[in-house]
Amino acid sequence: MLNAQKLYYSLAIGSLAENRIGYVEETVLRHSIHPTLELYIVNQRRSGSVRCQEVRVVVLGDPSVGKTSLVRGIADGYVRQAFSNIFSIANSTDGIDISTVVLREKDESMILIVWDFAGQEVYLVSHQFFLRERTVYLVLFDVREDLSLNSRLAFWLRSLHACVPNADIILVGTHIDHPSYTSERQQAQRQNLANLLSTLKESSVSFNVRSTVYINARNSTGAPSMPDLKTALFQAGQKMPFYNQPLDSRYLELRDSLRKRADQLVAQNKPPLCRWHEVVELGQSHDLTEQAIDAFMELLRFQGWVVFHRLANSATPDTSNVPALQPATLLASMNDIVILSPQWFTKTVLTGVITQKPKDRWVKDGIVTRKDLLRNAWKGIDSAICDQFVLLLQRYELLYKIDGDQPGTRFWHSLCHPFVPASLQIRP
Repeated sequence: MLNAQKLYYSLAIGSLAENRIGYVEETVLRHSIHPTLELYIVNQRRSGSVRCQEVRVVVLGDPSVGKTSLVRGIADGYVRQAFSNIFSIANSTDGIDISTVVLREKDESMILIVWDFAGQEVYLVSHQFFLRERTVYLVLFDVREDLSLNSRLAFWLRSLHACVPNADIILVGTHIDHPSYTSERQQAQRQNLANLLSTLKESSVSFNVRSTVYINARNSTGAPSMPDLKTALFQAGQKMPFYNQPLDSRYLELRDSLRKRADQLVAQNKPPLCRWHEVVELGQSHDLTEQAIDAFMELLRFQGWVVFHRLANSATPDTSNVPALQPATLLASMNDIVILSPQWFTKTVLTGVITQKPKDRWVKDGIVTRKDLLRNAWKGIDSAICDQFVLLLQRYELLYKIDGDQPGTRFWHSLCHPFVPASLQIRP
């Protein structure tokens, strides 16, 4: 027994190469082993497996810095909407635009799932829903701005670090065609950038900066530095932990079935969401176990295909300090909602709330009622689902419950005014 315990505590490397361990079993193993154990599961002889070639890319930066134009340039002018039946790309991003772009490097193809985030201040609080690890971040900055700890680039880097420490980043300097961007300015700017990154690192704000590329984003399709940017994206994508790893082919079948379900719901003027039991039923139709469905849905969430926030485990740091996660029945049902279109969620559920202005008649001194939300921002959505959205927005502090009110009745709308909610006049 003593020898067994000694072996258990001393085992540091486990090799399970050249076996027949399935994708789901591998996922379970990796989540259950001791964090000090290095597990090698390579060259599994799995039948019906496919290679994961998708990489999630998030584009961040100020308005008019050239984010949407850069995405078009990376795609050589052709951008395919990931949720084509719902929205189309506009000249200026409203909330989040999600598209797919195919990169080709020699004989290999990579599918980028590109999230183009709006840069306006009013949208910033919604970004925290979607910033996560296993993502390549393109952070754009205007080369005409002086880089310092007070610069917009420093703001975006700190904001990203608050959500994703040690994120994988490609920095992109834009507007290099401006007359003020002389060779002397270019040399000084690059030194200032190095100094800024060094200063941020000293204050424990560190990143994995994979590359820095300078480009004229508005005419980026044929820009001389575009090949460098594509190569940097390809190399960063190859470093993602799931890229080019074998997946059970039923994962793609489940994903395509969920996307088809979303399209059908939108065509019927219904919100593209479903209950968890519907996902389980759909997965079982593809001969998936509940364990496999859970693992596949987690990957879909990481890759940005669905929005799925589990709040039932209130012991986690994310939910333990949110008193609005009551009553328990609503908390339990929150785990049931799976949003099949993140773009719909952003533009309807989030943008419909956070972009309201004080002049809107249904927002009074920053206060909104449940009835107003149902009649205006979330018109046409089932009231029970809206109540669960309220809980989710409270969790992320986009809505605040007013003390003394009953759950689901009246809330602070913290973003209607440029001052803090505590300064709002509370009405009886």
